[in-house]
Amino acid sequence: MFLNQGILMRKISFSHTLNQLTVFLKGMTVICLLYVFNELFLQKNTSFQIITPIFTIIGCLLIGGIALFLLKKRSKNQPLIDELYQTFNLASIDEIQQLDKKLVAQIRTEKLFVSNKNQVVGTKDFLLVDFREGLFQLFPTKNLKNVSVHSTNTYFSLVLTYKESTKTIPFKKEKDAKELGKEIRKNYFEVNKHGQ
Repeated sequence: MFLNQGILMRKISFSHTLNQLTVFLKGMTVICLLYVFNELFLQKNTSFQIITPIFTIIGCLLIGGIALFLLKKRSKNQPLIDELYQTFNLASIDEIQQLDKKLVAQIRTEKLFVSNKNQVVGTKDFLLVDFREGLFQLFPTKNLKNVSVHSTNTYFSLVLTYKESTKTIPFKKEKDAKELGKEIRKNYFEVNKHGQ
């Protein structure tokens, strides 16, 4: 399923794999319970030697299910998926896959700029940020109204203002924030002013 994955699907595949494992564990548990039901009630074969390994397997499946639940809770992919759903008004993984295909196609053919040591890519419809510190964000360029640099005591941030919301990209250096802000203004605002 994940052959020829796009950029987004590679980022969220761990969470998706956990979902598939959850389905597998549920299926195995149902099969084991059906086997126990068959042995106890239909064949009336209640040998302790037959039933004990099955209950051991069911116990292992339950422990695996609990471990999987804890892994999913700690997974950092779910916030990324939720952010994609919210930012792009998506409702399913299939829609994320379609968005991913569009993003990859635009990066290949309609790339406008690459900045911040190749960690930010701008296309006609998307602004992709993939910092080495683990920060991965995808922003739409449609309805982008303003971009500004803000500073706090410890870091700088580039604030993207949209029609109905704002998004923030944190930076360690002011120079990096200004570099990206300059590219965004040049490629999205100046082009619109000239009507191109």
